[in-house]
Amino acid sequence: MKQDEHVIVSGVFRVEDVREYHAAHLWKLKWLSFTAIFLLSTLTIFSVIHFTYLDLFFNTLWSMQLGIAVGVSLIPASLTLITSKIALNHRSASEYKSDPTLRSAITYTFGEEAIKQEKGESTSYFGWNDILSVQEHRGMYLLYLSKYKAIVLPKRFFETEAQQDSFQDVVASHVDASKLNWN
Repeated sequence: MKQDEHVIVSGVFRVEDVREYHAAHLWKLKWLSFTAIFLLSTLTIFSVIHFTYLDLFFNTLWSMQLGIAVGVSLIPASLTLITSKIALNHRSASEYKSDPTLRSAITYTFGEEAIKQEKGESTSYFGWNDILSVQEHRGMYLLYLSKYKAIVLPKRFFETEAQQDSFQDVVASHVDASKLNWN
């Protein structure tokens, strides 16, 4: 990176950006819930089939009993995924509507010394050492400052592909490679 090189991007968040952030940030929780409900349902249904209806299924193979349990368990586990997606969309829309700062223009300057965030009358600075990890998603970059707080940078804020490449170069020159998760 050349001395004094910096990247400036700006834009206004959309409700879709908030949805994508929540989806990206909470995907582990969503799949953990799916897995837990699936496994508990499978175990419960298999136990009911195997021990309650022993006479009916006595000659039935365990694999068939397990297959029935797995098939039926997909229903509540899938409903969990659908419900979490609906709840996430509702939460994202509510957050977007209730927070006027999300609907105002924001400018990020990624420079040699720090990341500068300008929103309305407010200016914040984040040192490069404050970045715990950087994740690239389909439509955005997340620069995590803590486990639950991130700088959200939609890719549509970049004017050109070259500007996006420059951003990645600036970040890569200041953040340890082990903290970078580019697609």
